[in-house]
Amino acid sequence: MANYISKLIAQYFGKQHNPETNTKIQQWLVDSEFAQEKDKALFQIWEQLDGGADRATRESLREVNAKIGIKSHHNRFIKHTLPRVAAALIPFIVIASIWIYQSSSINTIEVATLAGEQKEIQLPDGSTVWLNACSKISYNDKFSDSLRNVTLTGEAYFSVVRNEYKRFVVTTKDLSVTVLGTQFNVKTYPNDELVTTTLTHGKVAIQLSKEKYTLQPNQELVYNIASKSSVLQGVSDSTSTWRNGSLLFNELTMGDIFNALERRFNVSFIYSKASLPTDKYSIKFTNDESLTQILNVFQDVTGEGFTYTTNGKNITITIE
Repeated sequence: MANYISKLIAQYFGKQHNPETNTKIQQWLVDSEFAQEKDKALFQIWEQLDGGADRATRESLREVNAKIGIKSHHNRFIKHTLPRVAAALIPFIVIASIWIYQSSSINTIEVATLAGEQKEIQLPDGSTVWLNACSKISYNDKFSDSLRNVTLTGEAYFSVVRNEYKRFVVTTKDLSVTVLGTQFNVKTYPNDELVTTTLTHGKVAIQLSKEKYTLQPNQELVYNIASKSSVLQGVSDSTSTWRNGSLLFNELTMGDIFNALERRFNVSFIYSKASLPTDKYSIKFTNDESLTQILNVFQDVTGEGFTYTTNGKNITITIE
């Protein structure tokens, strides 16, 4: 790869490409991919320069310098050193100008939701994101030529516009999800024990530490943060039903269920972690049940030892 990059850059500076190809190479040079190899190749070309520059080249350099605000106060340097470096410096300035323009014109957008709040977001490529409560997503207002990257904390459902030439990557604290175009749900709340990625349509690749998984529709990868273990399993109910107001708890501990209820209803649960049962629960609420109705269901499921008292937004749970 290093030899190929060196040859490509050498041909560019030797003007062995047509103008359209040169433009593409300029865009490729300022991209961060293979940065070290590019820097090495450019340095080698710089070291090999032995030609002079004519008057037109010097005038072009002065013109470019004037446009970007560089003033020379060393005539001796211009007279003796400029002929050696000017031929290469102008392409470098052109490339740097492209990079500066691209960098200065790209802004990072952050969208966050509060407890009990959900948002629908349209990304620059036309993809749609539904952001669940207490979540945050960040992305550039202009995606690069080869990558569409977003960063997620919390939970979101993605409907990604297909583009075979531009990967779509969701980066979280514990894993990254790579797709070309598909629909999937990612749940990665900081206080939850589990991180889940559920695929609805298409196919996704998940990078988790040193492990890599490929999901098919109606499959879910569950990663346990504490034990650093993962399970790939099938799912019958879509975890993205939260967009319609439903609540789906699939093999969750009571602690994670309380976390979900806090985000949905903007309340705080007070309880002793040691008193919580170690059982996992699978319960689905689809009719916009109130918090009181949900807690009453848990009271029926866990038995008479489960009681709760409400004081404003604070709910105290007692389990005997």
